[in-house]
Amino acid sequence: MRTVQTEGWAGIEHGELLQSAADAGYDALVTVDAGFECQQNLARLPLSVLLLRARSNRLEDLEPLNPEALNQLRDAAPCTFLKVGA
Repeated sequence: MRTVQTEGWAGIEHGELLQSAADAGYDALVTVDAGFECQQNLARLPLSVLLLRARSNRLEDLEPLNPEALNQLRDAAPCTFLKVGA
């Protein structure tokens, strides 16, 4: 797993970020940005997007979501939007 920062994609807008991830061969993009689903046409790219919904984006709030997130990603079909958490 890599981050937007380690890929050098920090500051890239959602549409370009999705295209960059698809071009790099990623199967999925994981985000905490709740606006991601409404802002993008996911059907045009061969990857899934997983939204982690937690109280904050702090590791201690996101860690409990890991088991469900991994299950969702394992079964994810391309071009789908998934949600994990409250």
